[in-house]
Amino acid sequence: MESFLTWISLILIPLIGMYAAYILFYYRGLTKLSNGTNLHQHTTTVIIPARNEENNIHFCIEALLKQTYPSNLFTIVVIDDQSTDNTAKVVNEFVIHHPERIKLISIQERPKNISPKINALKLGIEHSTSDLILTTDADCWTSENWISSTVSFFEENVGVTTGLTVYADSKTISPLFRGMQYLDFISYTAIGAGGIGMNALNTCNGSNMAFRRSAFESIGGFESLSHLNTGDDSLLAQKIVQTKKWDARFVQSPNSFVTTHAVSTWKEFFHQRMRWAGQTTEYPPLTLLFMINTFLLYLGLTVAVPLTLLTWNAIPWIVLGIKFFVDYLIMRKFTMLTHTQAAMRYFLPMAVIHIPVIVFSVFGGFFGQFRWKDQTMSRTAS
Repeated sequence: MESFLTWISLILIPLIGMYAAYILFYYRGLTKLSNGTNLHQHTTTVIIPARNEENNIHFCIEALLKQTYPSNLFTIVVIDDQSTDNTAKVVNEFVIHHPERIKLISIQERPKNISPKINALKLGIEHSTSDLILTTDADCWTSENWISSTVSFFEENVGVTTGLTVYADSKTISPLFRGMQYLDFISYTAIGAGGIGMNALNTCNGSNMAFRRSAFESIGGFESLSHLNTGDDSLLAQKIVQTKKWDARFVQSPNSFVTTHAVSTWKEFFHQRMRWAGQTTEYPPLTLLFMINTFLLYLGLTVAVPLTLLTWNAIPWIVLGIKFFVDYLIMRKFTMLTHTQAAMRYFLPMAVIHIPVIVFSVFGGFFGQFRWKDQTMSRTAS
């Protein structure tokens, strides 16, 4: 037992060194972010895939109808993805009152071997003609300046942007559970924003994302990604930037925030993280190396820290302390940048659960199945 723990502890040393280097790299990227300077008012389309969202879709559409962006320059396209509830009926009520601004597309049958989400997004884009495509989720609602803030970041060379999605307060789940989810969720955005600042885009959030139509078409759209049930947002953004023709920007203004709800159960939480974990093998080498190193570090800590209770070794605890320290640095910087510092009160409990959550999610995402929108899925569509 002692020799086994010693062996794991020695492996943890280079893993934490590389992890800390990556986190500090992304921290530096956060210091390089800047505000948008574009003044041109592009035509835009907001694409909203929706499946069984009768309780949420009206909040999403109502928020979009209150946008400060000129109403003649944006349209809303909702794709009803084979809902079995009254989602289409709710949307149709809005279409009746705003026929020039809202379109409803109903999917009756999905082609085989294509992700439901990507299929819905493709249809939405095909029914639009605007310069810019903005995406959000049906269970989200946007600030009234969301479109204006996002468009301001589309300087001539920018092909894709992403922003922050925050969690609303909840009366139905505990503040601790909601807070841990919230900080864990925005930690991914912090890494994504830092990557953008260093011209090394890694993740992108589809609930608060925009891209230029010409950039989307230049990479062949979703053609090479259509079989994946996860990662349509990050992988699409990565492909746009990899052309070297387009830059990415992180829209950091609070005016650009999108709001959603935390999930209400641990089961939903793990299934959500499993879905996110399934996309990582498609990432570019620099990001993939970070993901692999992080997983091995977390797996090593998951094994080594409990073993120190049986046979003492200080190295796993020192490594854990270094990890917590660099994580705190980047999250403090990011929450200050986005004026979300209140989330940091949940840093310690989030830091404790984050390691086993990631280990479980990776194994589940790659080798198991997850639930999404009342459907059971694996990494690839069938």
